[in-house]
Amino acid sequence: APHQATPQAQQASTRISPPPAQSPQTITFTSTAPGTATVGGAAYSVSASASSGLPVAFTLAASSAGVCTIAGSVVSFTGTGTCTINANQSGNASYQAAPQVQQSFAVGLASQTISFTSSPPGGATVGGATYTVSATSSSGLAVSLTIAPASAGTCSLSGSVVSFTGAGTCTIRGNQVGS
Repeated sequence: APHQATPQAQQASTRISPPPAQSPQTITFTSTAPGTATVGGAAYSVSASASSGLPVAFTLAASSAGVCTIAGSVVSFTGTGTCTINANQSGNASYQAAPQVQQSFAVGLASQTISFTSSPPGGATVGGATYTVSATSSSGLAVSLTIAPASAGTCSLSGSVVSFTGAGTCTIRGNQVGS
């Protein structure tokens, strides 16, 4: 059977655009690395901002193992060496991941002082009364006591008891080698 001409048909289509391009972003540390970080010393609160305003996450470089630890943004010092903090921002639909930035600084041993907690005798005499010397360190670690070489003929030391063996000045040294 013959057919009549069909009127032209049209179908509307929706143009699909590609997603908008993601913008780049950067990270800047807003905290200053500690200049005198020491093992067991005060913790450091690290901070950084991303140009996108998105939150920055902190991790430690693998080389920092044994030197420092991080919990959130608080860095603690556990050993000597270089502590390297990584700052990352992974991006979102509007922003590309930011290039990682790092902040590195040295961690050293804390200084300590030695204090003699005993008073030397004022009128020591050769062969006279002995003197018990004592000393402490600010670290709480044990102090070793020795007689200075120049005092070898003047006094002797047995444990912490000083005996006076000759005329002169008796110099006792306190030493703490650290941990």
